[in-house]
Parts: sequence; structure tokens; C-alpha cells
Amino acid sequence: LKSGGASAAPTWGTDTGGEVVKIQEGQQTTDIATISSDSLTTTYTAFNLICTMKPTYDGAHLYFRWRASSADLDVATYDYGQMYTYPNDQYYSESDDDQNRMELIQNAGSGTREGWRLNLWMYPLGSSGTLGNWCTWAGARLDENNKIRTVQGSGIYDADTQCTGFSIYPSSGNFSESDYTLYGVKA
Repeated sequence: LKSGGASAAPTWGTDTGGEVVKIQEGQQTTDIATISSDSLTTTYTAFNLICTMKPTYDGAHLYFRWRASSADLDVATYDYGQMYTYPNDQYYSESDDDQNRMELIQNAGSGTREGWRLNLWMYPLGSSGTLGNWCTWAGARLDENNKIRTVQGSGIYDADTQCTGFSIYPSSGNFSESDYTLYGVKA
């Protein structure tokens, strides 16, 4: 949406040709340690990962790291915050800074129908910008008691590194099941 000034009515912007493309998809029913992707930022300016995952162990948290040169970036410059809701109209929040990874969702269970559900948007630092390497997400988890918690969060990797991929992994163990689709937004 563009605005032509204080007295002008807003008008819609011109389509510059950007499109959303399915890049990758995967479904695993055996243990895998991480879901990751590399060398994506040469074509895409943003990414959307839609996934469901179950940890091998109860109580695992879901973590995120940016990648560069096919390696996880684990410098303690990740900052994030999130708000959780749960039944009976209750909520709580959590935030942290100077961590070596972002926490996307807290503890999930490993039983039937438990685990994480996630919709994650990722915005790496572009070659011409300074405000990249951030994420925003929404999701839900069923814990080891089959209790739901929903989450809204966002975070940044506070460094001028041009990230070329990402990695998502549980705090302990592996993913015993996962189903995901990764989309890219072309410039």
C-alpha cells in the first residue's frame, strides 16, 4: 500500500514480479537431528517454513539458528521474545537476549498427537540492507500431558552476517517425526 501524501488517498503498489515458490518439502518418520537448508539467499529475500515435529524425548524445546557457509551461527547474539496462551484464558511471556540460539517453542511431548506445530517467517540480511536476520512465528505445542499452549514470537540475530540458511533442532534428542514445507519469496 502506497500513500501519496497527507491529503492523497492511498493507492496499491505496483507488482514488481516477486513470487512465493515451494523450495523444499520433507516428511520423516524416523529420527533426524535437524531440519536445515543452505544457499538460499541468492534467489530469495524471505522464507516461510510450515511444519509439524515431534521430539524423541518429552520436554524438549524447539531451537533455531541462522546458517552461513553451511555452518550454524552459534555466537551469543540472538535475542527473542514470545507470548504463550493456554486454557482458561491464561498467558505468560518469556524473552531473552545474548543467547547462542533462539527458542521458538517450549517443551513438547513425544506421545501420540503431541509435539510442535509451527509457522515460521525468516528474513535474512540482504546485501543492500542492515535490518535483516530476524524471524517471526506462530505455533502450538502439546506437552507430555497432552496440554496445548499457543505461541507468538519474534527474534533477531544481532549481527551483520549475511545468513544463507537456517537450522531447527530440539534441545535434546532428535525429531522422531517431522513434516514440513519451505517456501521462498523471490525478490
